[in-house]
Amino acid sequence: MLQRTNVRLTVLTAHVVTKRFKCPIVVFILICLGGTACDDIFVKNISDKTVNIVSPVNHATLSQTKTTLVWETMEGAENYQITIVSPSFDHIETYVCDSVTPNYKLKLPLSEGTYEWSVRASNSAYYSLNSYGTFQIKKP
Repeated sequence: MLQRTNVRLTVLTAHVVTKRFKCPIVVFILICLGGTACDDIFVKNISDKTVNIVSPVNHATLSQTKTTLVWETMEGAENYQITIVSPSFDHIETYVCDSVTPNYKLKLPLSEGTYEWSVRASNSAYYSLNSYGTFQIKKP
């Protein structure tokens, strides 16, 4: 909420200053270089992107209960939200995990069973689309 307020003040300041000068773009750039919240104005829109899941591959069968979920990083993302349920999002029996991390992987112990997980990227203004994967854990 504070960031949005800063952005509005920055834009308002640029508007007021540009009425005095004939080079509004130069004035706006100078305001941005002056230490205002310009990063808040130029946040990358990731709302039409999806995170690529690396591991486990979809429908994989794992033999170890120490599981590492891995995905590719996304340009413009600051965090990743990971949700894990069992056995699936359509028939949730157990809500295993709902976590936010700036990392590209999550390690956690899981018991034998079937799991579905999702990952989506976020930044200060946008969420990406969810990517989904399923896997199961069976001890040999």
